[in-house]
Amino acid sequence: MNRLVCVAFLCTLVLGCGRRGKMMDIEPVSVGTDSSESQAPDIEISESDWPMWRGPHQTGELTDSSAPVQWSESENITWKQEIPGRGHASPVIVGDRVFIATADTQKETQSLICLSKETGEVLWSEVVNQGGLPRIHSKNSQASATPASDGHLVFVTFANHDRVQLAAYDMEGTLAWECNAGPYQSDHGFGASPTIFERSVIVAGDSTLNGFLTAVDRASGDILWRVQRDGPGQRGNYSSPIVATLAGRPQLIQSGYLQTKSYDPSNGELLWTVDGPSKVTANSIAYSDPYLLISGGYDEKQILCVKVEGDGTDASIIWDGSRNVSYVPSPNIVGDSALLLADDGTLAAFNLESGRQEWRERLGGKFSATPIQVGEKFYVPDEDGTVYVFEIEPEFQLLSKNTLADGGGMSSISVSDGSLFIRTNQFVYRIDQPTDEAVAQVSKSDAEE
Repeated sequence: MNRLVCVAFLCTLVLGCGRRGKMMDIEPVSVGTDSSESQAPDIEISESDWPMWRGPHQTGELTDSSAPVQWSESENITWKQEIPGRGHASPVIVGDRVFIATADTQKETQSLICLSKETGEVLWSEVVNQGGLPRIHSKNSQASATPASDGHLVFVTFANHDRVQLAAYDMEGTLAWECNAGPYQSDHGFGASPTIFERSVIVAGDSTLNGFLTAVDRASGDILWRVQRDGPGQRGNYSSPIVATLAGRPQLIQSGYLQTKSYDPSNGELLWTVDGPSKVTANSIAYSDPYLLISGGYDEKQILCVKVEGDGTDASIIWDGSRNVSYVPSPNIVGDSALLLADDGTLAAFNLESGRQEWRERLGGKFSATPIQVGEKFYVPDEDGTVYVFEIEPEFQLLSKNTLADGGGMSSISVSDGSLFIRTNQFVYRIDQPTDEAVAQVSKSDAEE
């Protein structure tokens, strides 16, 4: 890299700013991978926590749990709490706390809020950034990336000042550190949620003209490694990175501009590349060792099923298809089936090994959220906020459709200990099975309405 470009890049890292629409090289970084050098504590997450996007294993699934099937504004609500501003980030639940990212576009602030899991009370609220908000798509928000937690700190990402900002807060709301993960420009905003692997928190920034994956030390905020990724020249990519164990080794999977790639999450080394599914992807991959299910997007519409074999560096496409492609909702793998919810509300299952369509149903509505699985049941809101609850074994069965007074279903649902946490336009709700002991509570803001 020439000296002038190096200086420009370093200035961007320090100041968090850059010129819109200009190609900028992303300086690869590698500072060693010896875990003994890190002071990051062990990850302390329980199976009942929902600590990041798509849950504890990033599969969108809790196998041994139950959750309510029916609710309304007057039925099975344990609490609801008003959230100032707007955001599409899902709630994160760790222990007795619920974390939510939000943005107030009038004040130009991006914030992290902590609620009591038991009562919904606001325990603390911290402004992470002010000003420098990017332009976004009408379906996006300035707080669309779901936070992640290792049980000690909560990590939150926002796009602002032509960069991706990563900040870490402790459970009491004290800022532990913050860093600039890399420069970022996009026509449609930002939406990639961070993930956690061993001592690091990993952030994706597939920008308009190029992009990056950056791993940051959970304890110090120091950058451990960074790799450059290609961009489509417009719009950017919005997929969240997923860490999965495939063929016996951890792999960091990221789809993007015309390719899906796997990296070693400990050092950023490229393990394999397959072509597809599209120029732009806006969801996350689903995995079940040794399979990956990848769906996109724009302008190509394609589903890929990839099988990873050998020592984890041998990946091949075993089938592809163009029917029932999901662009924004992420796919699910359920046993031997690939489950895809298209943005137009069509739900279909395909045989995971052959790609043969098994069945197809029309839910109705338009969808941007991703289905979650709790036991044998699936939950997903449409964009207007109607939550569909269904089963697929031994055959598809719609169990209920549930609405709340405050609409909005752009956020995926989170679950913990059988409780559903649903984010609408203005509120976060906790929904529970009715019990003799439980008495519905509402927030003070709701009581004043």
